[in-house]
Amino acid sequence: MKIPFAILGLSFIPQRWTNAITKKDIPFFIEQGLRLLVSASVLFFVIDI
Repeated sequence: MKIPFAILGLSFIPQRWTNAITKKDIPFFIEQGLRLLVSASVLFFVIDI
């Protein structure tokens, strides 16, 4: 059940990512990395327990 959620989450990212890459927006990447970790861990615990 974890994979569909990951795909759903990734589908919202691309346009913002392309904007960040063109602007070399480092804080954006840090923020997205942290958010990805948090959401992944939350999904992991919610689905497993």
